[in-house]
Amino acid sequence: MRQHLIRNIFDQYRHSENRLTHALIHVLAGDARLTRDFVKFATGSPAPKGASLCLSCQLLPGEEGQRAVEEDYAERRGLPDAWIYDERLGWAVICESKITASLTTKQLVRHVITARKRGFQDTHLLVITAHESSPAAIARLPRHVSASWIGWPDIFDFFTRHAGSKLESEFVSYMRVLEAQLMADGYQGSPLTKFTGIPFGAAYPYNEAEAKVVLRALMRELRRRLADSRVLPIDPMTQRPAMTGTWDIVGFRFASPQEFTREPHLTVVIGDGASIQLTLPNNARPEYWRRLRSVSRERLGEALVEVAEAIRPVRHHVERDLWEPRLTLDLLQRHFYARREETLDGFIQFDVDVLLDSERKVNSGVKKVQAWLDAVHVMVAQSHRANFQLELSVRFPHSDRSVCRGPQFVDALVASAEALEPFLALLLD
Repeated sequence: MRQHLIRNIFDQYRHSENRLTHALIHVLAGDARLTRDFVKFATGSPAPKGASLCLSCQLLPGEEGQRAVEEDYAERRGLPDAWIYDERLGWAVICESKITASLTTKQLVRHVITARKRGFQDTHLLVITAHESSPAAIARLPRHVSASWIGWPDIFDFFTRHAGSKLESEFVSYMRVLEAQLMADGYQGSPLTKFTGIPFGAAYPYNEAEAKVVLRALMRELRRRLADSRVLPIDPMTQRPAMTGTWDIVGFRFASPQEFTREPHLTVVIGDGASIQLTLPNNARPEYWRRLRSVSRERLGEALVEVAEAIRPVRHHVERDLWEPRLTLDLLQRHFYARREETLDGFIQFDVDVLLDSERKVNSGVKKVQAWLDAVHVMVAQSHRANFQLELSVRFPHSDRSVCRGPQFVDALVASAEALEPFLALLLD
């Protein structure tokens, strides 16, 4: 297949706020009905009946088009970032968008004055930011200023639901790409996107940069939901110190949030599939490994069967011989060069279905072989000096029919996490 090394159609400005606003207006300009839907969604009020909607980005209505490429020109004049308007009716929605830059009440008032001087007496100010709630600058506006706020994640969600054309779908992808670029440059502010599902599959190849953006949005929702769990003692504030790789953690209240590698924790991974797992790190406090080594083979098997029973309501047939989620027990032995470069010395993984009788299985194609449990039990009990890590994982495939394709994946992850509680109880004794 030939390569096409061309600039993205939306990358027309230097600053990220301007690029994202230009992309938004560019997509709206192609569909008048979509523009009307967006105005009502973003401001809470419909555009006037009979209005002939015009759009402008980095320009005042009626200015020469060549000014659009002069980004510094617009910034020096302090112009609104975008307009949706009808000059005949004197109606306009003026937009000010931010990602990392600061927002001031003075700037917003100046935009309203500019609009009214140009004959737009029916003016609504729309502020778009990455904040999780309305910025203080809007609350300080004079009462006569009609204004509303919307977050970039809400816009992402709107276009995900309205992605009826190729351009609209590309805008959704572009928002992830732009956030990935910002994260690569050290951006740690609020997400620009919302979790609407994992997009990867046969028609949409996996890439790590975009997977980090999807994971970031997913963790924002998942932590909120797990914080309300009555089954697990979740600490929603525990986070990894650095976002390397496409995995993140959720800690427990009994653990130190600064030393997650010393405690059992939940790990969420987006890779060749998506999974949530209960992880016992190699560096965990010695009492956890002592408890695991002292547990009988029967008790270890009972705990795994309890988890399998708890997760059974979540399981469903995806395609052919594929069921989701799969419940696997993984035992890894690793060592690290200079504490960074990982070498995998040994690995055992088995589907917990191998421990279940036929009437208790979901996937009848898996044969019962208890020796897998024997192998793990013997290795853990007799290998005191090995660099083991134990993972009880709930795995979802990148399939078009997988639950991970939509926002309901958060529900599946919460149910899966709570189903792991019997094994956590085993580690906590």
